[in-house]
Amino acid sequence: MSIAILAAKTGNGHISVMNSLENEFKMQGYNDVICFPDFYEKMQVSNRILSDFYNCLVRNSPKLGNQYCEFSALTRSDSTEDFYNGVKNYLEEFFSTNDFDIVVSVSHSINNAISRFLDESGLRKKIKFYVVITDPYAPVAVGYITPGADKYFCASDSVKELLIRSKVDEKDIVKIGYPIHNKFTKNRSITPSEIGLKDDKKTILINSGSNGTNYYFDILKEIAEEDNQIIFISGNNTILYNKCKKYVQKNNLDHKCVILQYVNNIQDYYSISDLVITKVGANTFFEILQMQVPVLIDSLEGVIYQEKGIKNYAVQNNIGKVLTDVSEVKQLTNEMIDEENQIYYKKNIQAIKYISGTSEIVKYIAGGE
Repeated sequence: MSIAILAAKTGNGHISVMNSLENEFKMQGYNDVICFPDFYEKMQVSNRILSDFYNCLVRNSPKLGNQYCEFSALTRSDSTEDFYNGVKNYLEEFFSTNDFDIVVSVSHSINNAISRFLDESGLRKKIKFYVVITDPYAPVAVGYITPGADKYFCASDSVKELLIRSKVDEKDIVKIGYPIHNKFTKNRSITPSEIGLKDDKKTILINSGSNGTNYYFDILKEIAEEDNQIIFISGNNTILYNKCKKYVQKNNLDHKCVILQYVNNIQDYYSISDLVITKVGANTFFEILQMQVPVLIDSLEGVIYQEKGIKNYAVQNNIGKVLTDVSEVKQLTNEMIDEENQIYYKKNIQAIKYISGTSEIVKYIAGGE
């Protein structure tokens, strides 16, 4: 059984889900799995340009990134004739040079074109097509909400209802836990002292995202001289990394502030953190939830269109707070790392009893259901 997992490089969420599924397929004994992390970008040149543009917007202005997402939701360019004509040749080459039994999409914007191509090419009976929706709560990136796949995997009733309203047959929808890599557990894998911090002090992890949002430097400055230690992850933003490193060195804060670039083992840093300050991308949110760490949600420039439901869920379940002004970060972090509040938030996280859906999704797909 040959399996393809198709993703996109808009942010890092699609890639994370792709990696989680690939790892689980192989753990369950299915080794003929090929991942295409930039499938969306390779379909046509304009997709690559738009993907880079989106990442640039999110890195520099989440507010503009949100407007871009809202525009995409209104225009639905992925379902137009122009889009399909632009990607059809690529799809013909992809499916003629690869002999897949199963195709799994973890990306939006590609699903309508793939479904249509499978119908028009006569491949529908030969290839099973599954969509794993990586936005857990409504609203979602609209490219997911399109009929034509054999099965849709979603994490909430609100997304299931969106699919049904868009003429997806209810029997083709599986509501299941959000797919998280099995490396995310609440067990400590390192100690603070291993990265130059103290084992007996509260630790705040500032995660600026895979692309490194520039204003996170202001968050660092606000709390760097408080009586806590900080792990700052700058993502793929070299300018942000250098700026933070210079600030820490200039102010002799090396003993309490560790500045890192993009990391593949973020679970290690979650495991030694008492609080995470971050945006609320789905993967980040459920990784933190899985590891039972309270979260301070970055809403300084609002929240991206498809992430609004995550923010609402976190607030409604009292597992974190929302940061709307950088001047409030000092007060909020001090409140949230207070011992009594730590117990309160962790109790609320445990009450959710979250279970990752990765294993069950793979069983469904491999079983051909």
